[in-house]
Amino acid sequence: MENSPNLRDEQKRLEYRFFSRSISRVILLGEPVLAIILAYLFLGETISIFQFIGGLMTLLGMAGYFWTPSLTQTVSKDRSYS
Repeated sequence: MENSPNLRDEQKRLEYRFFSRSISRVILLGEPVLAIILAYLFLGETISIFQFIGGLMTLLGMAGYFWTPSLTQTVSKDRSYS
């Protein structure tokens, strides 16, 4: 069964179909944060201060990645009108 694709390969193929590789990888960074939130909500797990700070840093990094390209596009558009 060496030629049969595993589930992870199929997941990557579908991700790359809808998103670019860089966006897909940044979205995957949020997976552990989502797991922590869902464990807190549905399983009653506690969140340590380190998990909270790490999750916050991850979300801020993701937001920075998605916000930065829009800023560079806005700046380049403004400069082209000058």
